[in-house]
Amino acid sequence: ADEALVSHLNPPSSTSQPSLVAGMLEALNVERGNRVLEIGAGTGWNAGLLGHLVGPKGRVDTMDIQSRIAALARSHLKFAKARNVTVHRADATGGLPPQAPFDRIVTTVAVPEIFPAWRDQLKVGGILVATLAAIPGDCYCLLTRLIRRKDHLAGHVFMLPGFMLFTGHHGVEPLSKSERDRLLERRREGGSNRPAAPWSLWRKYLHQHRLVDIVFFATLGGMSCHTIRPNWWLLSGSGLEGSCLITLEGCEIFGPADAWDRLCDLYREWVNLGAPSRQRCKIEIWPAAADKRAPRGGW
Repeated sequence: ADEALVSHLNPPSSTSQPSLVAGMLEALNVERGNRVLEIGAGTGWNAGLLGHLVGPKGRVDTMDIQSRIAALARSHLKFAKARNVTVHRADATGGLPPQAPFDRIVTTVAVPEIFPAWRDQLKVGGILVATLAAIPGDCYCLLTRLIRRKDHLAGHVFMLPGFMLFTGHHGVEPLSKSERDRLLERRREGGSNRPAAPWSLWRKYLHQHRLVDIVFFATLGGMSCHTIRPNWWLLSGSGLEGSCLITLEGCEIFGPADAWDRLCDLYREWVNLGAPSRQRCKIEIWPAAADKRAPRGGW
């Protein structure tokens, strides 16, 4: 069946949907003899497929931070006689220096950013298929195909799936219980304004993914976001004063209206650009120290 298979609940882990796996492997364009690094071992199934694709002269290394998950992936691969696949129980933010460089790197969890080690350990001309979190702390992803240039990575978004969250040392921490309670308490206290959000006028035609497009565009415009599924809090600054709770039905405003005003401006800009989907994005990833300006018409 073309369905994901949940293998663990705590911590969560699963296989990916087979059609999604096929699409990612096609984008990765693995060749015989390649050396491949996978971030997120899961059940070991995807690593086994990669081992088959690279052939006996190739090598696959897969990493998972969860000891139990790594051990089970290792046993599954041993049972399948995947002799060219090695499972490492480790934090993947630093990559795998002893086995680098790699021809291909693929992530199978929602990663908060592309870590420098991944770029450094990928050969020039190599391909990175990355499941980059569209919104901090959320499972919605920009599935990107990036090619290593001399000093940066460049590519495009080709799919918009959802994935388990990355839990490495530098992963985005979810809101703490106290922070979450503070936001929810503000909602329980009432006193919020509930204007008709622009998108609420056509909400019966609005797919959840389109609302994520709006929230994602707002973050490109400088608003900060906290995810409290199935909703998002957008803030105009770093504090909780002046915030909006975004839902499929509309928006609730808390405190000063500056966050709402900023969101309306960004929404109009989004519509004037043709209401672009996240899938229309092209992406370049540069070292933070690079003197690189935003591209014309981009962010």
